[in-house]
Parts: sequence; C-alpha cells; structure tokens
Amino acid sequence: NQAIFEKAAAETGLLGMGTTLVAAVVERRRASVANVGDSRAYLLRRGELRQITQDHSWIGEQRRRKLLSESEIENSPFKSMITRSLGFQEAVEADLFDLELWEKDYLLLCTDGLHGALPKKKIIKTFKRHRKARDICPVLIRSAKESRGDDNITAVVAGFMDGKPGVKASLSDTVRLDAWPKATA
Repeated sequence: NQAIFEKAAAETGLLGMGTTLVAAVVERRRASVANVGDSRAYLLRRGELRQITQDHSWIGEQRRRKLLSESEIENSPFKSMITRSLGFQEAVEADLFDLELWEKDYLLLCTDGLHGALPKKKIIKTFKRHRKARDICPVLIRSAKESRGDDNITAVVAGFMDGKPGVKASLSDTVRLDAWPKATA
C-alpha cells in the first residue's frame, strides 16, 4: 500500500491510483484470507460456492445495508466505485478471514472481471466439470472473457485433496493466470 501511495503522490498523472487485493495463506488445514476492494475469495465445498470476503465497493455497501433495490444498484452511476483500495490513502485496513479446509475443498481468488462476468451457477458448473485447478482456471477466464471481456480478469484456483478419510487436507494443485491465455502454435 505504501509503495503504491508514494508512487501516486510523486507523479501527478497517477494521482488517485489504487488497486484491489485478495490473498490467501494456507498452512495445513487452515487458510487465512485478506481482501481490500472488490477482488474476492470463494470457498467451494460439496458443490456449494460461498463468498468468503466482502466487497469494499458502493454496490457491496448498498447490498449489505439493504438501502436500495437490485435494480437501483445496477442502474446507478456509482456501481463501479470502490470504497477501499490499496494506494488511494496512506493507510488501508484489510479485512481478514480464517477458515478450515476440508478434503475436496477449492479456494477461488478472483478480480471483478471474473465474478462480475460469471454467475455463481456457471462457476460451480465449471468446478464440477473439471476437477484439477490447472483445468478450471483457464476455463473460468475464457468464459468471463467471452461473457464480458471489458475488464481485467485474474483468477487463482487452489484444490485441497487427499483421498483418505480423516486425513488433513493438503494443497494439491494451484494455478494462477493473470491474463487471457495466448494461443500457442
């Protein structure tokens, strides 16, 4: 945060620059997740996709407070406004979440370019069709790009597998793709 803030303060063309963040640290059967902005962490467990983080955005705050209808939120000129980000202010507070991981759980970390483009049902369907993170991540990104390709799309998928009942979950497969996959010959 400090480096982004100082860079923006030093160059007038970058004034107001900021970015969102979602991160996870996994140790044994626990994941600690942090977020700032509207990049999200999801947990997929037994076919159910649960959002772990809360968006720091105008839309997120309106939904939590139940002040406006979904139609009013979606048609608002403020729907892209982030209320907390890295670099915009000298200090920022990240939300922290702690969760226990079970065998066959998946963590999905993603930007709004993915979660804003794909409904939960489509994300769940992709996880059901593809079991390995290295297969899931490119499909999610390609689907988001085809659905609404006007935003940056970043996704990280981590799967936790063991195969023996009662055994602690371990990180088995992690993939990170930051951009639309390039075609290879």
